[in-house]
Amino acid sequence: MKKTDPIIIQTMSGVFEPLTGTFAEVARETDDGEKFFSFSIQKDERNAHLFDLLLPKEAIIFENERYVIDPYDHDPLGTTVVKSIEARHEIFDILKAEYQTTETTGALRIRSALDLALANTGVAYTFVGADLPSEDFENFGRASALEMMQQIMDRFGVHYRINGRHLTIAVEIARYTDGQFRHGHNLKSIREHQDGSDIITYIEGWGRMNEETDQPIVKTIYESEHSGRYTDHETGKKRLYKAFFQDDRFTTQAGIDAEAARKASGLPHYHLEVEYEELVENGLKLHDFQLGDYIWAIHEKMQLDIQAKIISVERYPYENRSPVVELGSFRRDITDKINGLEQNNKRIDVLNASVAVARQESINANEVAKAAQQAVSGNSQSLTTHMNDNFRHFSEADRQKLEFGSEESAAWALNQARDYTDAEILRQKGFTDDQIEEVYNIINPLLERVQSIEERLDKLEVPPED
Repeated sequence: MKKTDPIIIQTMSGVFEPLTGTFAEVARETDDGEKFFSFSIQKDERNAHLFDLLLPKEAIIFENERYVIDPYDHDPLGTTVVKSIEARHEIFDILKAEYQTTETTGALRIRSALDLALANTGVAYTFVGADLPSEDFENFGRASALEMMQQIMDRFGVHYRINGRHLTIAVEIARYTDGQFRHGHNLKSIREHQDGSDIITYIEGWGRMNEETDQPIVKTIYESEHSGRYTDHETGKKRLYKAFFQDDRFTTQAGIDAEAARKASGLPHYHLEVEYEELVENGLKLHDFQLGDYIWAIHEKMQLDIQAKIISVERYPYENRSPVVELGSFRRDITDKINGLEQNNKRIDVLNASVAVARQESINANEVAKAAQQAVSGNSQSLTTHMNDNFRHFSEADRQKLEFGSEESAAWALNQARDYTDAEILRQKGFTDDQIEEVYNIINPLLERVQSIEERLDKLEVPPED
């Protein structure tokens, strides 16, 4: 195991020295950008001159990154004392300290929004990938740079990674791998966690108040599409989990409607916590897992066979111990993505579908496929009517397969009709055969992935056998 450099304390008074006597060191990084380092230190003769310097807002350097101490505990231990330190990457302290006084309302591209949020912070950024559609902001500003950055992450659906005082930002920072955590192979322990404590299925929101009438300029009510899942155990009536918010930033109906939909969360939070063995063959790791990767989690007794995203990694850099990773849920991520699509009313242009699809997470394949098909048809109602016109587009042989044949034959006939219908609509729109083929090459793999995802999600919902 590669030897890790010692932890260094760097104080505002100019002290820069390595620490000794540390233990229980943990480095944690999450897919939404958080980066922490924690450790404990026992006071002894060698570190006594540094021990009392470990105070809030002083810095720790670990793996060439600077972390700022905030909370710590100070406890007696026998004849000496121990401090338990928690430190967050310095970039959060920098962004929290900078308050942006300007305020902007209107449509913003992501780079323009980032420039406003990061002004005067000394933090640089690189946005990777094609530019994203503009998003409408209301009263964006008059907040800390950290709060504005969080708004940008939520509104554009992007992720970031930290390197020093530089942010790398992209729609997705991930790899799709065949790697797996499998029971009996490299899986040491696995824990499945579901939490419904934050469910909100009904939310009412008020925007900025009218000073003359003392009434909100705009207000909204939003009910989650999942609200029907929850009922009173005694009466059987639907039980709504309600919430309320008031936010002076919102002065338009579209803005406050989108915020209410974003705040609602109709499904339990679900994740897996996995500890695994780092398997090595000929000096190389068999599975090279990284934060953001999509990997397979397989455990027969728990009826788990699902591809999920590594949303956090907890490392123990000074111990001969494998990392612990947290895997995010397809179900939760799909809900977030659907909400985002509904809020912003986004559609995918067929001519740019390959670019748009590349920016979407595979877990949202169903929504991407629907959007692509909607862009092809131009009118979902006319497309449905057209597809159901069996006598116009089916041959006599096809109709017989549909009406009298096996399920397999009927499915074949329906697929033939759908293919014909889609192609005819595209030809009427002036698309060439090559362009039509390109559209099919985009949509068909997405639909196949949707079926695969749905099958794995169905397995999660099957209760375990006693």
